[in-house]
Amino acid sequence: MERPHLRPRVQVQIPLGPDELLGVLEGRLRAMPTLEGRIRRQAVLVWIAPPHKRWWSPCLDLNVHPDGVGTRLEGWYTAHPRLMTATVFAGILLTFLACLSATWTLVQVRMGEPPKCLGGTLVAVVALVVLWVANRLAQHRAQAQMHELAAFLQDLGAVAVDEARAFSR
Repeated sequence: MERPHLRPRVQVQIPLGPDELLGVLEGRLRAMPTLEGRIRRQAVLVWIAPPHKRWWSPCLDLNVHPDGVGTRLEGWYTAHPRLMTATVFAGILLTFLACLSATWTLVQVRMGEPPKCLGGTLVAVVALVVLWVANRLAQHRAQAQMHELAAFLQDLGAVAVDEARAFSR
């Protein structure tokens, strides 16, 4: 088995048509008090309801793909879109700062000056590692809630990929 992804994947093949499937998902969403979400024609977004929500509560982001046999749902378990956007932005910013600091350090060395910016590079790299570790630990802590989201899709059709249990170890 390959290592778990940063955003664990899910893919389910369902023998229902898209409109019928979206109706079934809407009914399931109303029947599950711990979940909230939005059901749209091309996408389904389900998250943990506020009374049960924690800092890194997962969100199930699905794309709806109609095909000849029925409907295929493909998506990811991820942090809430606001938190995921902030995490990705922080990662991009830290990567940019690390590269900028490393480049400036190289310029300082080439000019014969002491490499004062090397510390900035090290701080940015350490912050990136801390961000990555925090995301992994948060995914481990949110494992039970990922199982709740996986139960939302249970018994709908043939599961091709479901990495909700990828962090169970």
